[in-house]
Amino acid sequence: MTAARLTPLATLLALVLIPTLAAAIEAGNPANPFDHVGQAHNDGLDYIILHKDDLGASPLGWGVNAVQLTLDQRCGDGGERKPTCGRCLGVDTGTFTADLMDALSQEPQALLRSSGVSRVEAAYINRILTTLSELGTVDEDTSSREIFVRAMDTIEAIRAIEAQAIRRLGVRSGYRVLVGASVARYSTAYWAEEMLAPTSPWASRPGEDDRPMYIPWADVGVADCMGAIHFSVLGPEGTILGGVGMSAIRVISLL
Repeated sequence: MTAARLTPLATLLALVLIPTLAAAIEAGNPANPFDHVGQAHNDGLDYIILHKDDLGASPLGWGVNAVQLTLDQRCGDGGERKPTCGRCLGVDTGTFTADLMDALSQEPQALLRSSGVSRVEAAYINRILTTLSELGTVDEDTSSREIFVRAMDTIEAIRAIEAQAIRRLGVRSGYRVLVGASVARYSTAYWAEEMLAPTSPWASRPGEDDRPMYIPWADVGVADCMGAIHFSVLGPEGTILGGVGMSAIRVISLL
């Protein structure tokens, strides 16, 4: 991520205008019965960044520690870490972490093929991935208005795909499409809001001051969505943990 300093005027304008834009981004879709999955995904990202100092000093451990923080938030008992996460996943946390790292190393289409989705599901998922890919990259030359417009256009396009999937597949057969779409919408809104803010804790290493945030938005969004879909075989918790884990590690890898 590129470090940059805001001028006093830019800071003043950001404080006045940007919160209004961020607040106007509505990610929800009540027509999707799994809409809550996307919101839970964003709650997981909030938990990780709230405990950013727990990622440790070494970048080599940040990915694993981000996964552990995700598991703590979803499966922990009063902050106590567990060697297994039976209530949530029924799998060993070490195995889940290894699977997550392996998923991150794969190209989206290869990961989709290994996820066991049907051809019809894959067609809808690919449309969601194509939509996310149009988010592009955000840098210091990207205006706040452009970030806002990209986010709103993406969320609206995903809602349209969801509506078609519900009509053709139904809720049960379309489960993996719908949970992926929910995470994709909320992920889009989450990272838009972080980039619209004057600074973000996601843009700096543990112990450093927050900075303006610039990310390859499309890559992060696709990782989010594919993590949710790939791990949806483990149920709603797998969907949330997969999306949060892949998204967080992808962003952390940029530091």
